Amino acid sequence: MTKSKHTPGPWEVEYKVNVKSSKGDFVASCGCNGRDIDVSISNARLIAAAPEMLELLEDLIDMEGPQPGCVSWAEKAKAVIKKAKGVDHDTI
Repeated sequence: MTKSKHTPGPWEVEYKVNVKSSKGDFVASCGCNGRDIDVSISNARLIAAAPEMLELLEDLIDMEGPQPGCVSWAEKAKAVIKKAKGVDHDTI
């Protein structure tokens, strides 16, 4: 399986609403823009966890593969991986 070319994780939330890489590179900002600060913090935490979630999902697909009763799960997982990687074809 080809690994993503996104900024390598782990990522962490900085200043409550900014996400940076472990090397200090800026990844994303979840400013309030009229929203509750708790929503911005939750969004930043979700973004910060994204690289680890993608890696885990890729590992699970590699380990488990399609199994009886799990085909729909595997197809959903592959679709999410493709979405995260911006891939339109069947190779993930």
